Amino acid sequence: MQCDVDYFRYYNQIYDYEQGDLTLIKIVNIIENSLEEVISITWLCDGDEFGIILPNSDENKTKQFAEKISQNIDNAKIVLDSHNQNIDYLSLRIDAYTVYPKEKIPYTNFLKMIRNSRS
Repeated sequence: MQCDVDYFRYYNQIYDYEQGDLTLIKIVNIIENSLEEVISITWLCDGDEFGIILPNSDENKTKQFAEKISQNIDNAKIVLDSHNQNIDYLSLRIDAYTVYPKEKIPYTNFLKMIRNSRS
C-alpha cells in the first residue's frame, strides 16, 4: 500500500514543519496500531507518503486493512484549521496493490506497479 496524507503541505504552512513532523509520527503510530495483528513493514517514502508491505495478505485482507487505517486516521481527527479550504481534518489517500510473485520483484519495480495502479 501507498498512503498520501491529504493537504499535508498546507498543514505544514499553517502549523510549521516541526509540528508537521510530530503529526507524521502520530500518523505512523496510527498505521502501526491498525496493523498490530499482522506482520507488516511501514516506512516514510517521501515527505508525506508512507509505504506499507503486508506479506501473505490477499486482496480482501489488504482492502480491510486499508479501510481500518483510513477509519483510524479519520477517528483521530487531526485538525487542519483551514479557513480558505473546506477541510477540517487530515485524511489519507490509500492506494493498494496485491501481487502474487512467482519470482522476486525488485523494490523499485514494485513501487512503479503501485503508482501505476492509481486511477
